[in-house]
Amino acid sequence: MKVTTTKIKAAQCQLREAIRLWFTDGDLTSMHVLAYSAHQIVADINAARGGRDLLYDTLNIKDEYRKKWIKIIKDSYNQLKHADKSPDPDYKIMLDTDLSELFILFTCFGLELLKAPPGKPERAFAIYFLVLHPELIRDGKQPFKGIPEASIVAARTVPKSTFWSAFLRTNAKENRG
Repeated sequence: MKVTTTKIKAAQCQLREAIRLWFTDGDLTSMHVLAYSAHQIVADINAARGGRDLLYDTLNIKDEYRKKWIKIIKDSYNQLKHADKSPDPDYKIMLDTDLSELFILFTCFGLELLKAPPGKPERAFAIYFLVLHPELIRDGKQPFKGIPEASIVAARTVPKSTFWSAFLRTNAKENRG
């Protein structure tokens, strides 16, 4: 069977599966590879359109350190995909789940820059991630406008798998009208 897709659709599918794995504590290696692959597609398209400020070309890293930065964030993925350079099957690769989360988050941002509408998984991840990390939100930005502070505080105590299930159920009800 052959199917046709687009690069954006492929990135969205990879990203959504990485998000599902993240919320359900699925396989970390698969999550990392999918999140990285989705980010690479989105970053390449964004760069070709003259865009900046995804993980590789973030304005927060000085240009003289950019190559070092990129090597750091690509290292584990490159070790996973290039077995020809290190064919030892017992070679240890350190996966950083914080980095996987950054790939997911910045891919969500990148898709937004590319005007690709977010799906439920992207919305769920962005909400839950920012609820857990409010210090990342710029002053003056209100991503939770209209949501009572008590609800935001309570969401911080909910396991991510519970939040995921509730988010999907709530959005399924809304979609049915």
